[in-house]
Amino acid sequence: MNRPLNQFYEFGPFRLDPAEHLLLRDGQPLPLRPKVFDILLVLIENRGHLIEKDELMQKIWPQQFVEEGNLNKNISMLRQALGDGSEQRQLTSGAGLKRTPIVSPDGRYIVFASDADGPLHLWRMELDGSKSIQLTKGEGGENYPCFSPDGRWVVYTQVKDWTLWKVPFDGGAPVRLTDTFSKGPSVSPDGKLLAYYYREKEPDAKWKIMVSTFSDASSFKVFDVPRSDFQSLNIVWTPDGRALTYEAVNEGVSNIWRQPLDGGRPVQLTDFNSDYISYFAWSADGKRLACIRGGWAQDIVLITDFR
Repeated sequence: MNRPLNQFYEFGPFRLDPAEHLLLRDGQPLPLRPKVFDILLVLIENRGHLIEKDELMQKIWPQQFVEEGNLNKNISMLRQALGDGSEQRQLTSGAGLKRTPIVSPDGRYIVFASDADGPLHLWRMELDGSKSIQLTKGEGGENYPCFSPDGRWVVYTQVKDWTLWKVPFDGGAPVRLTDTFSKGPSVSPDGKLLAYYYREKEPDAKWKIMVSTFSDASSFKVFDVPRSDFQSLNIVWTPDGRALTYEAVNEGVSNIWRQPLDGGRPVQLTDFNSDYISYFAWSADGKRLACIRGGWAQDIVLITDFR
């Protein structure tokens, strides 16, 4: 593809000049290896479009056999170049696990699950890690929180019996929302509806998606979902609130589906042929979908002469 010689791209503090094979950050040259530059250019030229890993490799190494690890290495170098990680800062410390953090809609607080005091409870802290406050108490097992859009409520899964609850953001008595096996809560953009996975208590019951009113958890609609090797916790509302998107796994491969709220047929949005999706989200305008994909590597280690 021929480009105008004076064409360039700007994003954030960066300016990319394809003709000069040059990347500037705040006006200063940022050195990149040739393949790293090529990857960045391909991604920018295909912005707004999904580009498969195999397609990307063919564009960078046409008519060559290259190990996938080369792509991963170059992408890692690109990430380091675009963001050096200099502003990373540890927010929590001490014993216990801290997991499933979420940021409040106003961007001022973080809610997370922690077993620092023994049982797993939900905690709230300010964005800088200060003023940590315990939100839930009792037997423990509270995890996978999400906010209501107005920030007044934190909805979570009680993993001891797989039920859904909500607790005021400022603290207080939790409110039980479900009695059946439920997980993965997600509140609609207007704050009126709650979507989540549920199934009846019979051993062979299938997981479905329930949509209920957020105020009193009254049943609103129920949707079947495509066959999946396992049911994830990801249900994401489209920004316009007219549909739900979720992940289905078939033979070890994840893809994202869209279920219209009006009851239309579900539509498969992605066509990946490898890897799991661990998380995905929509852009605010609903035009782009980002996801984290990959696999799990496990090793068995033999320890001898252990004492």
